[in-house]
Amino acid sequence: MSDSRPGCEWIERCENVIAFGPSGTGKTHVALGIGLPACQKGLSVGFTTAAALVSEMMEARDERRLLRFPKKMTGCKLLIIDELVSRCP
Repeated sequence: MSDSRPGCEWIERCENVIAFGPSGTGKTHVALGIGLPACQKGLSVGFTTAAALVSEMMEARDERRLLRFPKKMTGCKLLIIDELVSRCP
């Protein structure tokens, strides 16, 4: 029986995926669709919003633990950062 799930080789190669477009076009859905097969293959996957990540970094800075903060992020083989908003006129 062959495995028909999407491959995760790009994760092992440390390649990035960036999805951008207008609100409501399915970027979060695509991100979850990328993360689920990685979870099913046993890879560690983290999901956060850009706002939550910045908030955590500011809290770490205020508590003088910012230098240890990257260690938390490196625990994930795949880190999905959602809602990275760019405002254009």
